[in-house]
Amino acid sequence: MENRTARVTAISADIERDLREQIVAEANGIGLSRGELHEAFKRVENPRNWKAPIDAKFTTVQEPSASLHEVAVIREAVIFFTGSEPTITHEGNFRFRCRAPGYFATVGA
Repeated sequence: MENRTARVTAISADIERDLREQIVAEANGIGLSRGELHEAFKRVENPRNWKAPIDAKFTTVQEPSASLHEVAVIREAVIFFTGSEPTITHEGNFRFRCRAPGYFATVGA
C-alpha cells in the first residue's frame, strides 16, 4: 500500500507541475504560464475572497520596460482568474492601482 501511495503522490505532483507550467495567456508577445499568472494575481487579489471585487495597490521594478511587462502580466492574471477587465492606473514612481469588478460580478453571482 505504501508503494501505491508514493506513486499516486508522485503522479499528483507531476499533474500539478504540468498545470502550473501550462501556457494559458500572453503579454507583450510572451507566453505566460498558469503559475506565473497565479503569482501575479496573488499581488492584487481581494484578501477576503479572490472572487470579490479587486481594489489593490502594487509596485513594480524600477525599470520602465520591465515595469510595463509586470503591469501587463497582472492585467492578464486578473482577466484569467476573474473574467473581469481590470483598470490599472499609474500613481507615480512605479506604483499602480488595480481595480476590477471581480469574478462574482462577472458571472452574475
